[in-house]
Amino acid sequence: MRALQYNRRSTEKFVIKGIVGGDNATITYTDEEGDIGTIGITSALSNFTGQSVTISIQMNTEEDLLDNDDGTTEEEIPVVDDGTEEDIPL
Repeated sequence: MRALQYNRRSTEKFVIKGIVGGDNATITYTDEEGDIGTIGITSALSNFTGQSVTISIQMNTEEDLLDNDDGTTEEEIPVVDDGTEEDIPL
């Protein structure tokens, strides 16, 4: 019979929200006080040297839902009938 085994896993999360520089080597960010700073990507990763890591990149985009590219506005977007009207007999 095998004895129970307990493992502890911890994750350290390092998050930078900013804009990647044209050289793809730096990130420009705004800190908590509103000051703009720049950090080198290799400098940011130096604390993780020799460690097992998972790297994830997320790109943020913003879309204006009131003015669409085709000139329509939100009020002009057609409503699609989903068939859930109360007058439909079962």
